[in-house]
Amino acid sequence: MIAIHNFKKLIGKKVSRFLIVVWPPFGEAKMLDVDISIGLIVDEHEGVFHIQIDKDDCWTPIVSETCFDEIFEWCKFQQRIDDWMKCQIDGPLQNEVFDATHESIFGNIVSEEILDIECITLKSKFNPFAIKICFRDDSILVSPISDGTTIETSLFNKTNSLGVFRSLGDIEFIPLKDAEKRI
Repeated sequence: MIAIHNFKKLIGKKVSRFLIVVWPPFGEAKMLDVDISIGLIVDEHEGVFHIQIDKDDCWTPIVSETCFDEIFEWCKFQQRIDDWMKCQIDGPLQNEVFDATHESIFGNIVSEEILDIECITLKSKFNPFAIKICFRDDSILVSPISDGTTIETSLFNKTNSLGVFRSLGDIEFIPLKDAEKRI
């Protein structure tokens, strides 16, 4: 079950750095198969809030505080993804982190306040499988895929990742404050 109190800490905070965290997509065929999660540094906080889908159950959104040793420039993102997908990189299989803070496609996220976080669940039973982090003019959808996590914003990685879940039933978007009442 989702740990709502861990996500609640983020509401009202401004994103000062935005990181894209990727598990190397060795031999994957399409972007929807690439395990992509996010790292947020908020306000003056030192650590990174890593938001992803729990690998133990492949369903539950989780947030944990961490730090990353190596962070690539965003300009290397697409080339490294393409090379991993073509099996052209022999590096160790470990998360690769890309700093997307200064990219215009994330301009409505960086330096913006997290207004709310919505739990995404099937109407039939409250058991959130995704979250939507809401900003004034954009949002970040964090949802499961077969290999882990994917994210979408208004301008990045538009893969319709919720489409597969709609086949399981009606989907609800429940603000965090209302989700507390359902646990």
